Amino acid sequence: MLEAALRHSGFEVESVGDGRTALERAKASRPDLILLDVMMPDIDGFEVCRRLRSENVRTPVVFL
Repeated sequence: MLEAALRHSGFEVESVGDGRTALERAKASRPDLILLDVMMPDIDGFEVCRRLRSENVRTPVVFL
């Protein structure tokens, strides 16, 4: 629902289904904002954020 609401509001949205893919896409596409679910398959949202920060990715993150 959130994805649909953001698209409807004019935002470009890219969704992924797991933590590993989130890491890959965040590093590759350099989004303006990252929305992370705390509980994701394979790597949780907190660990995704830790890994991004350790690689000096400073994109703002909002946890759901």
